[in-house]
This record gives sequence, structure tokens and C-alpha cells, in this order.
Amino acid sequence: MEDDRTYDVVIAGSGLGGLLCGYYLAGRGMKVCVLEKNVQYGGCLQVFSRDKTLFDTGVHYIGELDEGEPLHRIFSYFGLMEHLKLERLDTDAFDVISFDGDPREYPLAQGREHFVNRLAEFFPEERVSIQRYVDVLKEVSDSFYANQLRETSWEALNTEAMRTDAQAFIASLTSNIKLREVLAGNIPLYGGLGGVTPLHQHALIVNSYLQSAWRCVDGGAQMAKHLAAGIRSRGGALFRRKEVSELQVENGVVRRVQTADGDVFEAKYVIANFAPEKALALLRGGALRASYRRRIADVPETTSFFALYVVFKPGTFPYLTRNYYHYSRPDVWSAVNYHKAQWPDSWLLYPAAVSPAQPHAVAATVLAYMHYDEVRQWEDSFNTTAQPSGRGDDYENFKHQRGLRLINAVNERFPGFKHAIQSWHTATPLTLRDYLNVPRGAAYGKLKDYRQPHRAFVSPQSKIPNLFFTGQYVHLHGIKGVTTTALLTCGMLLNEPVFAEVVGG
Repeated sequence: MEDDRTYDVVIAGSGLGGLLCGYYLAGRGMKVCVLEKNVQYGGCLQVFSRDKTLFDTGVHYIGELDEGEPLHRIFSYFGLMEHLKLERLDTDAFDVISFDGDPREYPLAQGREHFVNRLAEFFPEERVSIQRYVDVLKEVSDSFYANQLRETSWEALNTEAMRTDAQAFIASLTSNIKLREVLAGNIPLYGGLGGVTPLHQHALIVNSYLQSAWRCVDGGAQMAKHLAAGIRSRGGALFRRKEVSELQVENGVVRRVQTADGDVFEAKYVIANFAPEKALALLRGGALRASYRRRIADVPETTSFFALYVVFKPGTFPYLTRNYYHYSRPDVWSAVNYHKAQWPDSWLLYPAAVSPAQPHAVAATVLAYMHYDEVRQWEDSFNTTAQPSGRGDDYENFKHQRGLRLINAVNERFPGFKHAIQSWHTATPLTLRDYLNVPRGAAYGKLKDYRQPHRAFVSPQSKIPNLFFTGQYVHLHGIKGVTTTALLTCGMLLNEPVFAEVVGG
């Protein structure tokens, strides 16, 4: 371990945002240190093994990675494209939307023209509406990137699409109820909520996959591995099992970062790659207005999920190069507000891509919305690989019963699914909370609300001049959101247009 603990930049948390910031700033000649509380780097890029099978924590698929597309250009800048093992999802249907009582499977295809043509097969009288939908998504996405290229300020994100209700926008395009449901069918990608979610969020995420959609073969941890190696090769340092416990303020700026084991790191700048309200709670010796703290803390979090990790018996379940979003009742926009007795009334199926490629699935992840209140009785427990501790028999029974219910629900849509399972394993909002350091296991940070867009979009620069934020709590979640946010964070720290340098234009 290094004796000199003085750095230009200390980054607390090694999620994708923290690693990208570390890689970029180290490349600019800054002395960088990354502190990670877990045994693995990567945050949502982490993988884990069950029954000798690898599972992703959060990277299920990625958009915009075809040659020349924005995320491809960004990843190329960071050297990721030459190292990532990728598999393109089915161009005819990267996502499939289905409903109880309806045998049809509605495809969301890659490519704007192909997207329109495929859905027009099911809704021939709605071609104009579908075309308008993809046109607006492209307009919003193009505007976002153009604004980022022009300036570094937070105001570059303040657009009309942020102040537009996504559900109302889709409803304005068509009176066909089923088409409305299908166009919003993959809203669990961002925990969409009717009458709340802004068009900005819906458009940026869906348009990303509409351009091109990919799976990481053998897990997303390969991104974390490459970025960590890149930080080291640029003179930076990374430390595992280093949970930040204090941000020590002197003369109005953070001077030192202390970890739970008593280590102290001096810094000119600090980047918190976790929930801003948690970072503010770690400040020692500095005063912030209570209104600023409340503004961040009082915004509600997004929902969480129950996860089912399935290992299949060899040769029993086909490998699907598409993802499935299924609903047992109408109104996809309200799916997050399920009733416990009816759980799960929606679920998502993500088959895992492995090497070498095989005709049958090795594993899959199934997710279903789950409110934190369902596991609140165990919230005083904490359990990670770095700090192992059980939660008791009642908790294990809860997980087992919910796992069985989810298996049965998927089996109704995919007969034979249940009998193809070799073993299965589960996770709850508490798992997300403990491993990813997110309040109440929130899957996507703060809830975005078109009526109050600035409340959930936190500026990367805090009210402490040398304390910055990055990650899904700043702008958008997911690979695209966190990646673009990291560039915004670096740009604000350096006070120069980083986005233009990385993306080009």
C-alpha cells in the first residue's frame, strides 16, 4: 500500500461513473485515487457466481454501440470497444412486450425504419403514429448530445423534453390503447411512472436501444477490469475494502477523506460516486444550508426489484437473443404500484450471453418490481461479501416464497421454464442497498418528475466548491446515463468542455 496519501482527486466509489472519471482525469495528468468499499470494483458492473455460473448485477444490455453511434465513440475513447465481448440482440426484436390474455408478442426492433415496419405489422393503421414516435425520440436524443457538445453547464440539460409528460406524449400520438402500452412496454428500464416520468428520460433510454442493442458476453465486469487497469497505467491508485466514513472540511472545502478503517487521504478534489445525500451526511466541519440538504434528500427514490437468478439444466431452455417484458394487467405505467397479493403482476426476462455461444440458455435473470416496504422489517441487517451476516430464517423463507411465485409466473408464459431450472437464487432491495450503497435499494436513483425536473437532476458540482457528484443520481441511470454524466462531472471539475473532446463534433 502506498505511503503517500495525497492526491489531486479522490473518488469515493468505483461504479462505472467513478471509474470513467478516474480514467479520464488520470489521463489529464491528475493524481487519482479510487476508494471502493466492496471486494469488487464496478458497482452495477459487478458479477457474481452461483452454481458455477456467472451473473451480472446490473448490466443486462447496452445501446448505441454500433460503429459511429455516440456511446460507441465514447467507449472507443476509453479503450473499451477493443476489449468488450459483445453480442448484438435480435434486430427484429431486441425487446418483446407481452400481456396476459394476448398470445401475440409485440416486437421492438433495432433501426428506426425497421422499428416502424415491425410494429406496423401489428398496427397497420398506426404507421404514421409510430413514425412520429421514433422521430421525436431521435429529436430529443440529438438535442441532448448537441447541447452537451456546446457547453458544460447544468443548463444544457434543461430542455422542453424534461418538462413533458412521457405518458401524455405517447397518448397524444394514438388513441390505440394497446399501441400505447407497447410503446411504453419496457419502462421497467427506468422505473417509469404514469403522469410523472419526463419524455426526456423515456426518449434518451429507448432511442439508445432503438439504434442498436447489445449484451455483454460473460458479464459487464470486463468494463470495470479495463477501466481499473487504465487508471493504474496512468499513475492512479485503487483500493478495495475502503469504505468512506468522513469527508473532512476545512476553510469551506473538503481537505481529507477518511475511511472506516482509519486511513486518511488528502485531496484537492473529491468525487462521490454514490447518492449525494449520503455524501453530504459524511461531511465533517462544514456547514451547508438545510434547504440544500432537504432539496436532495426529500426527492423520492425510484422503485427497487426482486431478482431471480436461474441456472438451467443443460440443453433444456432455448437461448433467446431478445429480452421479454410481460404484464398480467393493463396500464404498464402503473405496474410499479402492484398489490402484494397479486405480485408479480409484471416481470422482465434477461437471458445471459456466454462464450462460447450455445443454442440453449445457460442462465437468465428475472426481475420483478418490489417495494422496499416489503423488506423493511430486516433493514437493520447488512450482508455483503466484505461484511457477511445473515438476515434470519424469516427473510430466507420470504425470498424462497417470492422466488417460487416468480418462477410460476414466468412458466405460464414459457411452459417448461420451471422444469428446465437446475438451481435458482434470489436477491431483494436489501441486496441492492448493501452492495450498491443506494438508499432503500433504489434501482435508478431519484424519481424524475416532469413537473419539477430540477428536483431530481442534481448538479455534478455541490455547494462545497471541490466536492463533485457522479453516477445515476446526477442525470440518468444506466450505462448511457452514467457515462454521459461522468463526462459532465469531469467537465465541471476542469471547467472545460470534456464532452466535445471525447465524443467529437
